[in-house]
Order: sequence, then C-alpha cells, then structure tokens
Amino acid sequence: MKSAMFTTQERKNILQLLSRAVKPDDALNIEDLHGFLFGLAIIPELIKPSEWLPVVFGEEMMEFGSQDEVEKMMGHLFGIWNRLQKENAENKLRFPFDLNSLKNDDIERMEDWAQ
Repeated sequence: MKSAMFTTQERKNILQLLSRAVKPDDALNIEDLHGFLFGLAIIPELIKPSEWLPVVFGEEMMEFGSQDEVEKMMGHLFGIWNRLQKENAENKLRFPFDLNSLKNDDIERMEDWAQ
C-alpha cells in the first residue's frame, strides 16, 4: 500500500514555502523535506525546530512581509511536522513508497526522500 507524503493542499503550501528560500539550491526539495520530517518523527528524541529549520531552508532564512504571513506559512510546515509526529506516536506512520510496484520516477523520488 502506498501512503501519500502530503495531502494536495499540504503539497501546494509547502511548495510555496520552499520557493521562498533565499538560496533555493541550499533548501530541501519536497521529497527531501518529507523524508527529513519523517526521520524527525521516528527518532526518540525531540529536536527543536530552531535546530532543523536551517537544514530545510539553508542558513539564510527567508523574510516575510508580516507576522501573519510568518505564522501562516510556517504554520503549514509545523502542521505537517505535528501530523507526522502524531501518526508515529499512534503507530500509523507508514513508508510512503510501495516497494512492490515502483516506477522509474519513484526511484528518483525515493533517493531524494532518503537523503
């Protein structure tokens, strides 16, 4: 069974957020991000966002026009992080690829996810 990495709306919101990275080459792509958040969810120790946000966006954090914009955009990211944490705590977090029916583009996506 294949599990969706992000809902359609989460994907849209996260792509918008990642597109704002100051140095896009330093930011994670969408598959990298899901794998990273998945990894954060399954380790026993809670890592503070202040420690992992530079990994997601690069050392230079983007600027926002207002506090409302920060809360909205970062709220999307933290909402996903919280969802994955909750799914793991409830033993509902699943590997997002069906290893029995991989397609060529799945291999590349899985490599990004695993990094």
